[in-house]
Amino acid sequence: MVTPARGGQRALHQQERGLPLARACRYLGVQRALVRYIPRRAPPAGLCARLRELAVAKPRWGSPRLTWRLRREGGRSPLPDLGAGG
Repeated sequence: MVTPARGGQRALHQQERGLPLARACRYLGVQRALVRYIPRRAPPAGLCARLRELAVAKPRWGSPRLTWRLRREGGRSPLPDLGAGG
């Protein structure tokens, strides 16, 4: 199994060698959108660390409940607010 990041690197490498990007992605099983994806900004380190701590402490909680907990503690959540009630 090739991770998206590794597959993207390999696909770009194959493109440099003359293989079309679409074909390289098809051979590697990677979506072309993931190859060219550029993250907009880095997530806040402290917030992500706290999210990991909560996820380890409460492994059965999903992202909505972890988001609720982070907001209750007073921080902004790194997860988008999708408007699901609760």
